[in-house]
Amino acid sequence: MKKTLEQKKKELQDTLEMLEKGVKEVFESDKFREYLDTMSKFHNYSPKNILWIQMQKPDAIKIAGMKAWNKLGRKVIKGQKSLKVLAPFKHKKEVEMDKLNPKTGKPILDKGGKAVKEKQTLEWISYRAVPVFDISQTDGKELPRLVEELQGNVNNYEYMKDSLVEVAKIPVEFENIQNGSKGYYNLVENRIAIKEGMSEKQTIKTMVHEVTHSRLHSIESQKNIKDVTERNVKEIEAESTAYVVSKHFDIDTSDYSFGYVASWSRDRELKELEASLKTIQKEANGIISEVEEKLEEKLSKDREEVKEKEIEELQENKEVKEPYVEIIFSEVEDKVYFSEGEKIPFNEADLRFKEAEKEVRDKKEDAKEKGEYYPYLKTRFNLKINENSEKYMRYDIGDRYSDDLKEFCEKELDKDSLKLLNKALNGEKTEQKQQQNENKKEFELER
Repeated sequence: MKKTLEQKKKELQDTLEMLEKGVKEVFESDKFREYLDTMSKFHNYSPKNILWIQMQKPDAIKIAGMKAWNKLGRKVIKGQKSLKVLAPFKHKKEVEMDKLNPKTGKPILDKGGKAVKEKQTLEWISYRAVPVFDISQTDGKELPRLVEELQGNVNNYEYMKDSLVEVAKIPVEFENIQNGSKGYYNLVENRIAIKEGMSEKQTIKTMVHEVTHSRLHSIESQKNIKDVTERNVKEIEAESTAYVVSKHFDIDTSDYSFGYVASWSRDRELKELEASLKTIQKEANGIISEVEEKLEEKLSKDREEVKEKEIEELQENKEVKEPYVEIIFSEVEDKVYFSEGEKIPFNEADLRFKEAEKEVRDKKEDAKEKGEYYPYLKTRFNLKINENSEKYMRYDIGDRYSDDLKEFCEKELDKDSLKLLNKALNGEKTEQKQQQNENKKEFELER
């Protein structure tokens, strides 16, 4: 049933009252902790939407609309009740209004003394509740995880540490600090110092804290600090950001962070707190995105090295039967589809070319919509049909010439070579079928 205008107004009013109550409660220690927990999971939502999600489903992990989940290969489970977030909607309307004198601001009159009319475009933004779902309300394809679940120490610790050093964009040094401090940001020298010898969790948390200071609290902004209140804001921002970023990467620093935040957070007023929360969210978003990018680069390199090693071992230990494809060269943009020297049975290669063709076509379309360009990927290979027949070929993945390797060969091979290929493929199928029949007979005999 479609809601009336009055019902929509009441829903919005109820939502704002709920959010206002949540913001007032957020300063309480437990509420603040819950809020930061939630913010680490939903760093793309506004502070008020985060609070609203938290109130509707405190254990929510990842939020998206139904279409977004479908694009990710997941479907909303039947019977699940949607959560709500506030979304902005732009409006535009042409109206006829009095034409005003730009100097006097008064209506311009015609010869008959009537106001001259003109069409003007009015634009405004309204907000309304839209449905979203948590990942726990969906099922389907598993979402990729950048880091593995934390078990005591920080997994991928060296990569995390190196990524934060790169994100800092200023010198980061590890020192034997003796005054009890875990680390500091030197305003004058514009560098970060971290106490050496600490645990992995403490080191990463402290690094994020000091990186936040260096990014938010430069010499220019620090010049205006005149009292303890403004210092409170700086420490709240740095430690809360460190908590949010650490939590996003499955590093729980609550035992340290919340005692620290509480010591700087007494007698905060609602307006100032909400302003701090927005700053915390914005800075945490930035650091999370930059660290994820750096981490992915390092982990991707690792994965590629492992994959290459596995391919080398496979080629050494496994004889590939003809017909097969031997990759000579394959261009790489943002994903490796084929590796140099890889030998692939024809049917497997056909499936992989089909998948690559579809993905690259989609990427080219997405880039085109954004006014960008994504190239087709030149791939050169030898097609080994049998011991006496081998063909050098080039397949430009994504150029829409063929949907898969079979279609490509039908277009490019001469009649005799294509006949040999089909014969070899049919022979392979016959051999597989014979093997299946033999296995079936053996099974029946055993019974």
